[in-house]
Amino acid sequence: MTNVEGISRPLPVTFRGDVRWRRPVAVAVVATADALSAVVTMVVASSFSGLAGYQPFDEPIIVIAGAAALLLCLHQLLGFYDGSRSNPVERFRDRVLAALIFSTPIAIMMASHVPLPLAIVAFALLSCLQIVTESITSAVARQLLVNADLWREPVLLIGADEETSALAKTLDAAPDGAFRPVGVFTPEAWSAATAVRPGVGRESIGLRNHSDTFRHVECALLVSSGDQRRDMQLAAEIDLPSVIILREIGALQTLWLQPRSIGNAFGIEVRRSLLVARNLRLKRAFDLVVAVPLAIACLPIIAAGALAIFLVNPGNPFYSQLRIGQNLRPFRVWKLRSMYRDAEPRLAAHLATNPAAQREWLNHFKLSRDPRILPIIGALARRSSLDELPQLLNVLRGEMSLVGPRPFPDYHLASFDREFYRLRASVTPGLSGLWQITERSNADLSAQKRLDTFYIRNWSIWLDFWILMHTLPAIVMARGAR
Repeated sequence: MTNVEGISRPLPVTFRGDVRWRRPVAVAVVATADALSAVVTMVVASSFSGLAGYQPFDEPIIVIAGAAALLLCLHQLLGFYDGSRSNPVERFRDRVLAALIFSTPIAIMMASHVPLPLAIVAFALLSCLQIVTESITSAVARQLLVNADLWREPVLLIGADEETSALAKTLDAAPDGAFRPVGVFTPEAWSAATAVRPGVGRESIGLRNHSDTFRHVECALLVSSGDQRRDMQLAAEIDLPSVIILREIGALQTLWLQPRSIGNAFGIEVRRSLLVARNLRLKRAFDLVVAVPLAIACLPIIAAGALAIFLVNPGNPFYSQLRIGQNLRPFRVWKLRSMYRDAEPRLAAHLATNPAAQREWLNHFKLSRDPRILPIIGALARRSSLDELPQLLNVLRGEMSLVGPRPFPDYHLASFDREFYRLRASVTPGLSGLWQITERSNADLSAQKRLDTFYIRNWSIWLDFWILMHTLPAIVMARGAR
């Protein structure tokens, strides 16, 4: 990248070719994936209808093409192709709503050819199938765009050196995020780079007008200095179509924020959704609807795992441990035993003779080379999380939720500060959580605190649904598991 005067830290531009085509190409790939998901859904639905002895569509090809066009129109109306600035949970919510709307006219068409109860069942199955197929095709399309450096929107970072460098590092570490930093400026460097120069026409004013690197950048992230007046003045001087002012708000809610205009004042409404009684009832109903059929389906898997463990290391194949639940109530978490029966003496002996393992244990309360794990079956159970399946019983009993902060032993919780300890104790622990779809065992204490705090402060039923949809891929890929 050409080093432009005033840049505190230039960042590489990896995209090759005319950047004007970046957005159209990305939109075309995403739209093609969406249309393909609609085609797959309709072909599968039509095939099953044929096997059941029904022919719901007189002109299947026309209906399938029309369904694909309908889905693309819905996504366009919902702003799917306007950019990728919305967070993943919001995009997932909108995709679910689009799938429900998409399935409604198709189910109405089917109702004239099949019995009404069957049409209602078909609507539910069609919606679920569309959500699944669209999640798969969109994930593949997003990965292709990430690999081609077409997914993220190029942005400039403006702020104090230390803060913008930290933000640049965070954005660089998230290749499937919304933004890709291409230049970092201090406010002073930005002013110098965009200053009016004597003898130069106004058409040359502005960094985008005299740098090929930034010619098609349309957004800047301005890290707040804490001085509201200065932030607004600098934002007004940035000659870009979009400026996002970022301000750290600690552990407060960041998802689903609602702007409020009251009199002449502007405010942001911060909600504590897990303190609302109807939300707790909704979360419990969601747990039961999903956990009951899931527990029944998993019984043969649990039985097979228990038998395999017994054959490798005779004894009770199940293991329970006292954990701290909501309102500091202790309860027993049930697991398939993935360790030797004398696991604790093995661990103590290993830590006493291995300082590196002791440091790893203090940071993670897990070991990459754990002497307690049973050969083959133990490692398989832990990497695939099959050992956690008996905790569906804890979910059914109301001691745990499907999604929430993982229940930790008391010695693990004692490593956190008192404020976070109390925050965790205010909600029901979960079978899966943000840590499981991101860091899993790689998360140290600070990462666990950050992820759990984000979940508790930003909870919604859509966030639970999104985490569950991403739990299975994280388990299949054994991301961060040990």
